[in-house]
Formats: sequence, structure tokens, C-alpha cells
Amino acid sequence: MEKYPQVQVSPIHPTGFRVNSPANRRQQQHPLASSEFISRAEFDQFTQELRQIARSNSEVEAESSDDNRRKDIVRDNIDICEKKFDFTLGGILQKTNKEVLQAVLLLSAQTAYFKQHICNDKGEFKSKLRRKQFESACRGRYNTLKTAMIKSQRDFNVIQEEKVAKRVTARVYRKWLKRAEIFGSFKDIITQEVDAPVDECKAFIITECMSDEEDDELYEGSDAAASFKVLTPSWRSDKLNKLFKIVDRIASENNTHQTESKRRIIILSQ
Repeated sequence: MEKYPQVQVSPIHPTGFRVNSPANRRQQQHPLASSEFISRAEFDQFTQELRQIARSNSEVEAESSDDNRRKDIVRDNIDICEKKFDFTLGGILQKTNKEVLQAVLLLSAQTAYFKQHICNDKGEFKSKLRRKQFESACRGRYNTLKTAMIKSQRDFNVIQEEKVAKRVTARVYRKWLKRAEIFGSFKDIITQEVDAPVDECKAFIITECMSDEEDDELYEGSDAAASFKVLTPSWRSDKLNKLFKIVDRIASENNTHQTESKRRIIILSQ
């Protein structure tokens, strides 16, 4: 019986396999490669399987390339007809949008790709699948344009207020996360300085007890804050404020990545 060296799966290799390749040893081994030698018949069968894997991978890559090409053509032609769409409707296939969609199809049908794969130059689809692929590509682009249009029509001040609110919420969350980590690591020291039980202190390390930080001064030519107004809740007791001061002091003392802190103005909120 003829004997052949052990081979391993390598679907990316153009010949279908490599023999004892270091890179290939990281690939999942084929059951036929479990022994040192295999027969000629097993070798031929294994080679055939490897080539089938390579063909399958090529088909997947080709389908992905087709999908991108189809979306690019549809996007360009939808952008040409953008102002004719009725964005008050729920989708691109509803009512008057169908007329614009037909115009997009006829424009796309003039391209070589569409003539070969999707439809003829009159917009008649080659199959139901091709129709669905075209409509899916159109729907994605339509929804993107509709979202952009809605955002552009919103009041600028409302958008800015939402941005500020998101920044404040993010700062509060980061502050709570940092304080929770410090308290977990140094709770014995902290509770001793505050003179309160661990459970009592831990109960107030929550986001609801964190102070808000609003933008104060901004960097020139930017909406990024150069300094903050720290709005300390008026309902917080002196003992609770002392707890947070101790936690922040220990955090500063154990900060291995010291950076220049932004200026903070402490304000007692109502």
C-alpha cells in the first residue's frame, strides 16, 4: 500500500492543502489525519473534501462582493431621487414611494451589474429572490436617509440639551463606578475614618447619591468642557459628604495615571 505523509485542513490554500505546515497545525485536524500515514484512497478523498471547502469559501466571498456591489448601485441611484421620496410614510414600499422606487430600479437597470444579475433594462426581475434583494438594499438606504432627515429638522437647542444631559449622566455613572471600586478595595479604612458600619456606608454608594456635574467653561471652538460645576445635592448630610470626600481622597492617592484635573466649582444645589 502506498503511504502518504499526514496532511491537515487548509481551506485558504490555493492547492487545497499543505503538508506539515506550522500555520496549518492551528487548523482543526481532519479525522483522516489522526494517524501518521493514510492510504491513496483516503488521500484522494481528503483532497476532494479540501477543494470543496475552498469552493464554498469562494462562493461566500463572491456573494458578499455581489451584495456590496448591489447596495452601492442602489445607494447612488436613491440619492439621485432622494428629494422625491415621502419620508412621512412608514417605509419605502408604501404609497407614492413606489413610483420613486420604480424610477430607482430603472436607473439601476442601466448598469452592467443589474443587467447581468438582477433584471433587464426594463426593470423586469430575473427572479423573486432578485426582487427581494433589490428591495432590501433600497429599504436600508431609505431608512438611513429618513433618520438623517428627522435629525436635521429637530430644534438645535433641544439637540444640545440632550447632548448635555447625556454627558452629565455619563459623568455620574463614571463617578459612581470609581467610588464603588475604591470603597470595595479600602472599605475598612474608609469606614474607620467615617465612623460608620460598612453596610451603612455601602448603602449610599449608588448613582442616586452622586452629585451632578454641568459644563461650566468650554474649550475655545469646541463644545468640550474645560471646567465643571459640581452640583452637590442639598439633602446630603455632612456625614455623607464626608464619606465621599474620603473616598475621593483615597482614589486620588492611589491613582497611578495622574493627569491634569479639570477645574471644578462646588455648588450646593437646591
